[in-house]
Amino acid sequence: SILVSDEANGLDFFIGYWNPFIFFRDKFEKLGVNFKFISRLDKRALSSDIIFLSSRFFKKVNQLVDDNYFSTFELLIKKKIKIVWFDLRDSAGTTQFEVLPYVDLYFKKQIYRNLDTYYKDIYGGREYSDYYHKKYKINDKDPYKYVKLTKKYEKKLNLSWNIGVKLFDSSYKNFIQRRILLSKYKFKNTFDSIYRKNSPFIKPSVRREKDFICTYSMGIPRNSVRFQRQLFKEKNIKIKNSILFEKISPSKYLDSLKKCKLILSLYGWGEVCYKEFEATVAGASFIMPNMSNILTWPNIYIPGETYLPIDWDLKNFEEIYYKLLNDNQLRLKLVNNAQKILESVHKKTGENYFESLLKKIVKK
Repeated sequence: SILVSDEANGLDFFIGYWNPFIFFRDKFEKLGVNFKFISRLDKRALSSDIIFLSSRFFKKVNQLVDDNYFSTFELLIKKKIKIVWFDLRDSAGTTQFEVLPYVDLYFKKQIYRNLDTYYKDIYGGREYSDYYHKKYKINDKDPYKYVKLTKKYEKKLNLSWNIGVKLFDSSYKNFIQRRILLSKYKFKNTFDSIYRKNSPFIKPSVRREKDFICTYSMGIPRNSVRFQRQLFKEKNIKIKNSILFEKISPSKYLDSLKKCKLILSLYGWGEVCYKEFEATVAGASFIMPNMSNILTWPNIYIPGETYLPIDWDLKNFEEIYYKLLNDNQLRLKLVNNAQKILESVHKKTGENYFESLLKKIVKK
């Protein structure tokens, strides 16, 4: 059973984080694995051999998973049901290790390359928050609370997959269009044909009128998380032929991406963001802070192959920006490579990746 939260109510259930289990359903059935999605911990959950728990389902108290759920976890343990926790929080550092005593496996969308980080006191729970706290004396009003990793549970920690598995669309879909698409997915046992028939990828080589897009929210209340965006804005960099700090609609944004050469994606609540995937699908190259400390899949964060990283203090932004703007061949190479990685998610490469995870999960 896969316990999901409110994402199960609409189109995002079919095209979002959990779509691989529907997309590759027939392949997994050949392995003898059958899935059912549930929206509550009921009798169906208790009849499972294995249960996937989405972290989005569970409420928090003082930033930690409400310990009232732990008695339910203990019941699942008594029933000898394997518990697999899926941490869907935004950052590699925002963990929920308080559940580790109760679960058999713990999967996370992105994890720190150096696991020693999880044993340390990190300001704000994120390496970049810790960096800005130490370098720029940035403080948060309320301290971030989290449970550090302990050695006896480290072997439970695994990498899952990130939001790059989403079935992205290069064009904005209004409410009616989304409902029509939802109905198509609901009445098809497999929907890979729908996706492949209308490939969303735009060729990077098409004529691009805009040089640069940089739009993001400054409404993040936690200072150490917001600071990177604030730092870039305070630099007051002047870039011609750009959309810079404008508030634009989702439809205009996606349309602009298809006519743009470069975008900037800065950290928000986490490191991995929709922006770099949306840009890749639209054929634009993304610039973002260095991701070398992060392990994630699909990995479109390969320096010099899929993107050019900038330093966390953003001092080399202009150098990287003009290098990409003036080197058309390099820019096209980066986007083409990133597109190939995203395309592979719903092909044999992705199938093999999810098969390997399933074999690890069902292993006795």
